[in-house]
Amino acid sequence: MADTRFTIGERLLPWLLAMSWAAAGYAVPPDLWSCRQELTLEFATAADAAQATVRIAALPDDKEWAFSTRWDDNLPDNPRLHDAMVRHGIKGTFYLTGTDPKQRFGREYARNLLAGGCTIGGHTQTHARLTGLPANAMFQEILGNRLERECQTDQPVVSFAFPFAAFDDPRNPAVREAITRALINAGFHHCVYLDFVRHNPDLPAGAISSGWQIKTGSTDIDLETVQAQLDRLTGKKAAYQRQSKLFFLGGHAAMTGAQWETLDELLTRLAGHDAWWYCNQNEFAAYERQRYHSHLWPVAATTAGLTRTITLERPVPAELGACVPLTLTIDRPVRAAHLDQGRLETRLCGDRTLVKVPFPGDQRLPERIDAIANPRNLPMPPAAAGSRDFPGIRVWLHVVPAGDQLVLKLTNRTGAPLQDVRVTAMLPPSCRTAAIRTSWSSIPPAGSVETAFPIRHEKTGAFWRGGRAGFAAAVDFTAAGLPGRLYATTQFE
Repeated sequence: MADTRFTIGERLLPWLLAMSWAAAGYAVPPDLWSCRQELTLEFATAADAAQATVRIAALPDDKEWAFSTRWDDNLPDNPRLHDAMVRHGIKGTFYLTGTDPKQRFGREYARNLLAGGCTIGGHTQTHARLTGLPANAMFQEILGNRLERECQTDQPVVSFAFPFAAFDDPRNPAVREAITRALINAGFHHCVYLDFVRHNPDLPAGAISSGWQIKTGSTDIDLETVQAQLDRLTGKKAAYQRQSKLFFLGGHAAMTGAQWETLDELLTRLAGHDAWWYCNQNEFAAYERQRYHSHLWPVAATTAGLTRTITLERPVPAELGACVPLTLTIDRPVRAAHLDQGRLETRLCGDRTLVKVPFPGDQRLPERIDAIANPRNLPMPPAAAGSRDFPGIRVWLHVVPAGDQLVLKLTNRTGAPLQDVRVTAMLPPSCRTAAIRTSWSSIPPAGSVETAFPIRHEKTGAFWRGGRAGFAAAVDFTAAGLPGRLYATTQFE
């Protein structure tokens, strides 16, 4: 993990320091969209300014633990469980499969579970046991679930729970590798199964975060067993936190009778701890990802020597799935902190100062999310193909007959320019894991663009290439001042 500390009084020239850190791998990776900000800190004395050390806190507000919850499946009692959590000020993530044929667990069901700061997670479209599927089918289960639930809720889905806890087959290492690639290529960067992250040689460092699960049992909650798990975590905090500072309650909303009262008692015990950060899984994933991939370094000092300016480079919210500010800790008192000519709140904690750094105003999560499908891989869109949420914007995706290029066409007929257009191609597991990106600063009214992404299969054979392969492109943009996301999908055999 990147060393996110530096001493402001370093004698090295700022450009040399930044270059040496980047060479060591500390800069934001090129396959993540990022932004830069400049933060100015004002100290009481020149000595404090010269000697202060700045680091990114492991958790917001430098909390001791992050606490969340995890609940699986499209269950009728999820809303009841959700309401009980929210009453206690506890957040969590509901890991849903796709909408069922009777439409009981569709758009309205999912959106209602967002109240009180909760989120939706991925759980495959059909609750599939991924270890029994070929690679292309895995990818379609994972990606299709993400796209459907994002379009229903207009919120990013970046955390995943494996159905049946199945992510590995000891008899066939290719299964774990394919599942890992499918998860990353589909845009997930958090998973509730820590063993998948800890013991996975196919997983790049920092690609997926996780946490420790406190098991409640699905139908019979034993408070003593839950307390024993909590005591073990807190009693051996240093050892457990080397893996993750997140722990979460998890299970299914399958309680009956008096068990709902037991759940309420458990939530009462877990609420209101000042040293805990109460978050949903998206928020933890967002903070952990930007903490791992952010980079900060000092720039030139002022003449008086009482202020220093820090450059912070960090992934943008669209990469993270939640808009969580970074907390910086400075081991000296700070009189004032300024960002983009605005003053930030500072908080003195003993001999340290905490500064919470928000994102730039133009970096926000999409407010609406939609998708345009091309299941027959047509080279040109039919007249009816379009987006309900973004009338006038059309994105079309297809694979050329040779199968070696993915072509994206974007048309703007809104009457206003599209700004900050960022495209991420999402390829099946047989292709390289890293996403392929391109961008345009602006697409004018009545304008259109076209780009092609190379398709390079690294894996061969029926397991990796059999069946129909799914492809997608996520297009993030700003239209009329509002951020949006429009997916385009296609299939190729």
